[in-house]
Amino acid sequence: MADRRMFDLGVAEVLKTSKKPYIRTYQPEIMRIKLNALPPPVLMEDYIQRIAVTAVELFPQLSRYRDVARRTVGSAKLLHSEGRNAEAEAVLDTWRPYAKQLAGTNKTYLIHQLVALMATKILTKEGVAVYNDLGAHDKAMDADATYKQLMAIKDYLEARKRNPGTDTVLRNNSSALSSILVPIFPGVKPPTIEELKPGRMQEHVIAEEVAVQGLIIVLMLALLGTVFQGTVWSFRLRRAGSASILLLPPTKVVAKSILLGAVLPMLIYWVYSRIPIVGGREFGLSSYMSPRFMTEMLVTAFVALWLPSHIIRGYIRRRCSELDIPMPDARRERTISRRVRGAVIAGIVLVAAVFFVPTLTSPIVTTAGVLLAVLLVAAAVGHAGRMRRDYGLYFGTLARSSAPVYAFLIILFSVVVQPLQMQSEAIWLRRDTVMFGQLLDRSSKTAGYTRIENEASEMYQRMILNALKHD
Repeated sequence: MADRRMFDLGVAEVLKTSKKPYIRTYQPEIMRIKLNALPPPVLMEDYIQRIAVTAVELFPQLSRYRDVARRTVGSAKLLHSEGRNAEAEAVLDTWRPYAKQLAGTNKTYLIHQLVALMATKILTKEGVAVYNDLGAHDKAMDADATYKQLMAIKDYLEARKRNPGTDTVLRNNSSALSSILVPIFPGVKPPTIEELKPGRMQEHVIAEEVAVQGLIIVLMLALLGTVFQGTVWSFRLRRAGSASILLLPPTKVVAKSILLGAVLPMLIYWVYSRIPIVGGREFGLSSYMSPRFMTEMLVTAFVALWLPSHIIRGYIRRRCSELDIPMPDARRERTISRRVRGAVIAGIVLVAAVFFVPTLTSPIVTTAGVLLAVLLVAAAVGHAGRMRRDYGLYFGTLARSSAPVYAFLIILFSVVVQPLQMQSEAIWLRRDTVMFGQLLDRSSKTAGYTRIENEASEMYQRMILNALKHD
């Protein structure tokens, strides 16, 4: 005991407060005020922020309630060891009013009721032995009977297990976040497939947002590469005192590469994925359909990257053939391009590995990895550069012609596609009554958690208070 005087004062306060109700958390009211002070949620990060704020507020307080249960039993044991049996028994007698008030003060948060159940189990299970040591065998029997009733709650829930199909429905027809954060207990009505629809639809939209962001990054890298190559080619032509604009594609070809190469595949994907049953949006990304969804997005992204450049390349090759301008064999060009791309990807993966894999983050390994990545990329680019010098006019024109297409696609995806995706995400989030609906309701008593959790919390509260009723 670090401070004996404070311990004795604490025991005196416990004995005084045990004669009247003394636990009132005000947590739902406080959380509602705090959440209402935040801007209204719009996108997923806003909703997650509110859940995080609620968790940060609740969890530290709940751990203290559990500590009170442990310290109550520990204090009674200490007082008994010092021969202060009357005080030890009086301190331990506070377990019932403490448990009743803890369970009864907050029926909003399920985690609060689970902590109340755990704290009451600690008080009753460990209190039986202390009561017997104190000679209060009737109180020991009462605490033991309460403990057995609390343990019966688990047996009751096990006996009323829900249909196993409910787990399958949650896994296949809800969002991954809902299947993790939405607790479903026996006796609590699970959400319907229709109620789960907004959650899985916004998850699909978010996955598509990530795919578009990745596509924009790749397009930016391609734009930088084409601008660099086109600049080098123009510089060399100026030094040679000549220039050619005969190979540059007309506006019609550029528009065709953009519309047929990128816009049309994305539009086909959007229409196809939204067709009922055919599009598969009745299933979430955590279902067995997830490989299909990922494949569809990857194929669409690949087509949107490859087809525009393929259309431009086809036009440039036709013009070179008409003007008898030297150009590389198509097969050899593809081989070189694959080697360069493979070397660049391998270099990026290698650099990421030496920076983020814990076993590879020593200074020597990091330096060696970065140097190896640079050499790998430099060797591939140098090998390709020799061929590009032999066919400078072809590759330079191809780079100058591809750069505007990549730039326009970046603008299209950033200015048009992404805002539409965020708007769709916001709409589905507002409709999601399973996970996020109560976060929009400023008068919601649950202050940030779900209808299903609220029902489960009330069920636990009833069972805990019923176990504490007998005297």
